[in-house]
Amino acid sequence: MIMNDYYSFDFDEYELVLKQIRRDVEIARIVTESRLAKQSRKIEKENFKTNTENSSKTTKNNIEAIKDQLDTAIKGEVRNKLETLLSEKLNNYDSII
Repeated sequence: MIMNDYYSFDFDEYELVLKQIRRDVEIARIVTESRLAKQSRKIEKENFKTNTENSSKTTKNNIEAIKDQLDTAIKGEVRNKLETLLSEKLNNYDSII
């Protein structure tokens, strides 16, 4: 390499510049991965919430169907207990939805 007086060639300076560039690239990589992880987490939370709501609605509807199909032959304290229990369970699903 031909060098004239105007330019100086110092390997130490280039080494420091390369180290700084590596650090900057590493920081940019970390920031990018962090953003992607946050987006992924947000999507997973939304999916979980949607799935939970759907499951709760389905379960609530199933319990209501069971309640409507209770045999009229069941009478007395057992029937009262079943109706009370089913009502309590339905209220619990309302809090999830």
